[in-house]
Amino acid sequence: YGLTTYPDGGFISSIADLSQYLCELIRGYQGKGTVLRPASYRELFRPQLAAGNFEKRNERNPYSESYNVGIFMGFGYTGFIGHTGGDPGVITLLFFDPKSGIGRLLMLNTSFSNKAGEAAMYKIWDTLAKYQHRVGG
Repeated sequence: YGLTTYPDGGFISSIADLSQYLCELIRGYQGKGTVLRPASYRELFRPQLAAGNFEKRNERNPYSESYNVGIFMGFGYTGFIGHTGGDPGVITLLFFDPKSGIGRLLMLNTSFSNKAGEAAMYKIWDTLAKYQHRVGG
């Protein structure tokens, strides 16, 4: 798998790898990370932009590009912290709730060219939320 825009993506991973990454992000946010020093995690999760940068972020667009306020981390309208990604043929959502410490990860092997596909993806994402406390620990 390869693409011409490799500098901005092209990250090849698995759901198992991303699950481990998400767990480490949660531990790092809680001050229990093992990959970076606590000060590095604090910087990773420190908001980098002011509220005026987020006029497009709202309930209908909780994960829009305007959420990206940390270093590679985004703070969604819902309060979740994480990142989205996508290349032709793949879409990923990776977020956690800093209050509960529960994360959600969705990786799809498709691309969307219309609103119906995007709506279906968010329906799956919302369904994960219904079960997160059962599987979250």
